[in-house]
Amino acid sequence: MAGQPTQWPTTVAVADDYPLYLEALCQRLEDDGRFRLVGVAGDGPATVELCATTHPCVALVGYFLAGRRGVELVQSVMEASADTKVVVLAGVVDPDIVHAVVALGARGYLVKQEPGAAVLDALHCVSAGGSAFSPSAQACLMEAVRARADDSDAVPSPRESEILRLLVGGATSREVAERLYLSEATVKTHLHRLYRKLGVNERSAAVAEAMRRDWVS
Repeated sequence: MAGQPTQWPTTVAVADDYPLYLEALCQRLEDDGRFRLVGVAGDGPATVELCATTHPCVALVGYFLAGRRGVELVQSVMEASADTKVVVLAGVVDPDIVHAVVALGARGYLVKQEPGAAVLDALHCVSAGGSAFSPSAQACLMEAVRARADDSDAVPSPRESEILRLLVGGATSREVAERLYLSEATVKTHLHRLYRKLGVNERSAAVAEAMRRDWVS
């Protein structure tokens, strides 16, 4: 059962790079007695600094922010304010992204298409110890979990092994394509499959996990 918010009203920080969306959401937060808005940010570094100085109960963090973004941004916010509950905000959902941020410890994933009232209710739920996912994000998370279960005993194909060796050597996707006489689109398809098998969503993490599993000789 969910507990009570750690602070009342719940302190919230919001980070997004769409000014109109940010303005509308902040106005809703300020009009809702359940929350106290402690600050806003429009890029990655500012988001980390905001959370490090205000230590909000909940941080609604845009995934695709300039300067620092994605999994790196989510992790940096958590390191800057360990007690802050992070909810990711994005315009799109992707199974690998949703799985990655949840694996890091994010408490939710909301899409911008959600009505403002639903976003506030989601933040309130998270502040009380729950989680909050838009229906499409929840479906993506289930898909990602199933895919990783299916790939738990997977090994790289010969072509994937070739690509991994080149990645370890520092090759870019374009360089991999040129050396293996493939299109960049084909290389990206192979990379996506490798990420799924390894349970990661970034190249550096794929290289590290592949080496840990002795997939690269």
